Amino acid sequence: MFIGSVPREVVTQLLRVTDIRPGDEVFVCCSGSFRVDLAVKAAQPEARVLSNDVSLLSCALGALLTGGALPFRFVKELAGIEDALVGRGYLERIAGLLVAMDALGYNVKTTYGQRHRAHLLGHCGELMKGAKEKLEKHFAGRAVDSFEACDFRDHAKRAEVGGLVVGFPPTYKCGYERLYKRLQENVEWQEPTYRIWDPRDMAGWLGELREAGVRHCVFVDHEIPGERALASYARARSRPIYLYGNAGRQSSLRRSEPKSSPFAYEPVDPGRLTAQSEVAIGSVENGPFNFLRNKYLAKGIAFVDAMYHYLVFLDGRLAGGFALSRDKMGSQDSIYLLSDFSIRRERRLAKLIAMLATSGEAVRSAERKMLLRFSSVYTTVFTDKPVSMKYRGIFDLKARKPGFLQYASSVRRRDAQSIYREWFERYA
Repeated sequence: MFIGSVPREVVTQLLRVTDIRPGDEVFVCCSGSFRVDLAVKAAQPEARVLSNDVSLLSCALGALLTGGALPFRFVKELAGIEDALVGRGYLERIAGLLVAMDALGYNVKTTYGQRHRAHLLGHCGELMKGAKEKLEKHFAGRAVDSFEACDFRDHAKRAEVGGLVVGFPPTYKCGYERLYKRLQENVEWQEPTYRIWDPRDMAGWLGELREAGVRHCVFVDHEIPGERALASYARARSRPIYLYGNAGRQSSLRRSEPKSSPFAYEPVDPGRLTAQSEVAIGSVENGPFNFLRNKYLAKGIAFVDAMYHYLVFLDGRLAGGFALSRDKMGSQDSIYLLSDFSIRRERRLAKLIAMLATSGEAVRSAERKMLLRFSSVYTTVFTDKPVSMKYRGIFDLKARKPGFLQYASSVRRRDAQSIYREWFERYA
């Protein structure tokens, strides 16, 4: 429902390290999905939770949680949703926002995207029923004490001495504006005014809260020089989240560990591979995949479960594996290669696994399950080196930034056997 929501583990840490007392006023900045707000209210019902955000969806939910309704209507490309809402209630109207965001996520420059968007909008009445059920599950019977649609820094200034400011400001500049641009163009509503936030201003904002004597605990996705974090949460293949502030009573570190299931297998012997060796790609559950990943990938890396996991066999023996997942922040036409590994280093076997991850055979399996069609596969390499030798020559380098490289490859619409032969001739 939301991109960039506060992980549940971080909310648990907040409640552990922060002393929230009866009668406290908790000013939540950038409420988003209201996970923090509702968790605080559940943990300390006698505290006053004062929520805040500026996005259309959050403002609509804020009105719901305070017993009101935000006036807005769908227009232009989304006018069909407005027609489908005739005679329906406010919760269905919010459900319409969820359907609209899904529909607008498709790239209409492609026939495939045009058809999917048309299908979602054409069946919006039916789809809103399912979206309404999700909203009821999360928000029915729950409430906050107030909601303000304003700049979160202005909201925080209302906290007097004794109040508590909690928040997770945007982690990159203009991210909200890009994410909701199409929705804003097709919905009429009274948009609140606010100032563009730059995450580089975080240290200065924390200093202002401290100087004002305001208790605070703020979530940040990077370390702040000179500040000591109250707690941190190490997320798999993503930036950690740090809790900074002056409202802590203890420190903690929480790491999420995917489940691992050991199993027996026969490893490949690279020296016995020939041009005629047979290739097989098989899907597997996350437990066995994590067992191999923990064994053959670098130690100390925190992993996350992907949507689809695959193992590669050569002549019936295990050679490696890869994991594919839908990335919400990526292009609708691309699928994300979350991880790939080979169990042996000889004969540049790692390049074969990476090439097979782009095969039509593997990608088609994910396409059938997600009812999408992908034209490319992309991945991220966390390194300070200028290139990755594993992906060099088989993926294109799309971006080079401090600490990581972004690579992409067109889907190889060929069978795994022909990709193996190409690898054998070029690299093995």
